[in-house]
Amino acid sequence: METFNVEHSEIVVDVAHFLIVPASFGALMSPTPRAMERKRSSVKTVQAQQSTQHRDQILSKYPDTVHVCIRPHHPTHQIELGVNTGDLVGVIKQQDPMGNTGRWFVDNGASQGLIPSSILHLYTRETTSTPNSPQITPQRSGVTNQSFT
Repeated sequence: METFNVEHSEIVVDVAHFLIVPASFGALMSPTPRAMERKRSSVKTVQAQQSTQHRDQILSKYPDTVHVCIRPHHPTHQIELGVNTGDLVGVIKQQDPMGNTGRWFVDNGASQGLIPSSILHLYTRETTSTPNSPQITPQRSGVTNQSFT
């Protein structure tokens, strides 16, 4: 019965993070230290620097929605993705499952998850192959400034 209560508590806490269950819901119990350790170990950690293979995969799979991370993000929930400064991500959806546009669902080539949209800037490559090719630099999401030389 104790195992059931602990697992039930963990599920209620996880569901409460999605704002479906109010904090005043009477079934919330203090999780045991063992349950907290299990929860902490299941959160994705920030990976090593993004590989060239993953960057190339993102650039080819999401050519119009590639963004660069301007600061690292350390996940606090299982559904969040850890990223480093400079990582490229492909935006799958510009909102989370609850419709919040402050967190976007992205792919970093190795896994997918939610990250704050505030740490993302639109990524485009600088091209220098021809004199009249556009010089494009990373821009804030939603802003598209191009200059032609």
